[in-house]
Amino acid sequence: MYKVGALLIAVLVSFVGAVGVCAATSVAAASTASAASAGDDGVVGIIRCGDVSDDGVGTAYAAHEFVLDSAVGDVSAYQWSFCLKDSSGEFVPVSAGDEATFLVDAVKSPENYFVNESKSLEGRVECTYTINGEHFDAMPFSISLDLKPRIISIDDVEKHYMTLDEYYLTFNVTYTGADCLKVKMEEDYSSGKRIYWSYEPNIAHVKTGTTTDLFYCWVTVEVQNEYGLATETLEFAPEHDNSGLPPVVDLTFIYLNTEENEKYNYIRLYFSDLEGVDRLVLERLRDGFRLPSKIEIGDLKKGYFDTSIDMNTTFTAVAYNENGSTRGTPLYVPMKSTAGIEVVEEAAAVVERIVVYGLSGRVVFDGMPETFGTEQLSSGVYVKKEVLKGGVSRTSKIVVR
Repeated sequence: MYKVGALLIAVLVSFVGAVGVCAATSVAAASTASAASAGDDGVVGIIRCGDVSDDGVGTAYAAHEFVLDSAVGDVSAYQWSFCLKDSSGEFVPVSAGDEATFLVDAVKSPENYFVNESKSLEGRVECTYTINGEHFDAMPFSISLDLKPRIISIDDVEKHYMTLDEYYLTFNVTYTGADCLKVKMEEDYSSGKRIYWSYEPNIAHVKTGTTTDLFYCWVTVEVQNEYGLATETLEFAPEHDNSGLPPVVDLTFIYLNTEENEKYNYIRLYFSDLEGVDRLVLERLRDGFRLPSKIEIGDLKKGYFDTSIDMNTTFTAVAYNENGSTRGTPLYVPMKSTAGIEVVEEAAAVVERIVVYGLSGRVVFDGMPETFGTEQLSSGVYVKKEVLKGGVSRTSKIVVR
């Protein structure tokens, strides 16, 4: 029976050329009980691949190398073929080879092929080989090439301490199937998130902002494309006892309706729970400045502090006692016109998130206000969207020279 199949394969290969093996073996499979044949020792050729699982699942964004199991004996010739299902559901030849190893390249145009419900391409690798002048068919290797992006590994994770308990992270992410990588940093003591982007292809070298090892911290890595999303989360547990630390002091504010002044806005900053706080310092970071100034609060019992701003400013409360310190969630206070100003609740003005778009529409920054600065942008024109507490947003133009 195998000689008829082998003869049919030989005729078809000579007719359609090297890349026609998929079609030829499909015809042979239809006329025989099995698409595989064995040599004189009864061993059936098995196709192997080191980076595709035994159930045939691999990624469409990387090359894969296939070999024939050495147990088949001394092979003198190979005829490989790789096929994918097209949009009509028929297998079509993609590539062929005649060496002992067969390299299937990453799929360059997945939109040209059939995509199943699992967002994968359906393919098949086949091999006809020759031993002592006779032709044999290896067992076809069915593969499912995943189009969703993948995080292959997160390596070289290191903490770099700035103080006794404050540190930043560096790590490398190997990924595939996406144009960029997104990193979200969340802390147990803060309701906000910090977001970082990397546009390094394949391997991203990530550096985060500072956090504290007095509380839990979670860093989530995301890669996304039109077919899906892949995420991995790193958890960093507290390494110091924080039971005796002061509470985290958060801020709210109102505008004060004082005499009109074109240069300044007068505001009142309110403090949350101060029990267990011996000393309170406000960090004031003005837009465009790299380092904050500091204000020592003299009267904690009053529960608030009046000040003025002359540009958009971010305030952060740092609380101290004999056991250490804690940092509150940064509060963004935007500068507004003083004409007809009225006292407003902070909920109507606090910016919770900033998104910056290039003129192409691509997002170049997405994160909290305190992590954004124009020094992060290259020269050009951008659109900045500020998302306020309550879901309201406003947009403005940024020109970086």
